[in-house]
Amino acid sequence: MTKSRGLTAEQQFMLHRIALEIQSLSRDELHQALLDCWEARFRQKQSFIASAKEAGFSFQFNEGIAVMPATAVEEFEDFHGHAPTWEDAEDYLEQIQENVHMELDMDAIVLEPEE
Repeated sequence: MTKSRGLTAEQQFMLHRIALEIQSLSRDELHQALLDCWEARFRQKQSFIASAKEAGFSFQFNEGIAVMPATAVEEFEDFHGHAPTWEDAEDYLEQIQENVHMELDMDAIVLEPEE
């Protein structure tokens, strides 16, 4: 097992304990455990998104790898006359990341002294 960065001591301990426990599982049992973990991950994500929405926050997560949308590819080809390279796609994604920001309505968050 590799050393996981950014995890607490408790999380590292749990991963080590799980590694010891799964040594006796069969291949089919490991496959099922992996599928169960992904299902739990998706359910946690749905719960987080629903809770955040109730609190007034909006998040959008991609399940796969971030890619350049087809419409952006077509626009790029029309403008530049060639299909985008990987570098062009990376530049596009960096540009999106720079433009994305979260705005909070501080008036709605800050409570009056009597509230």
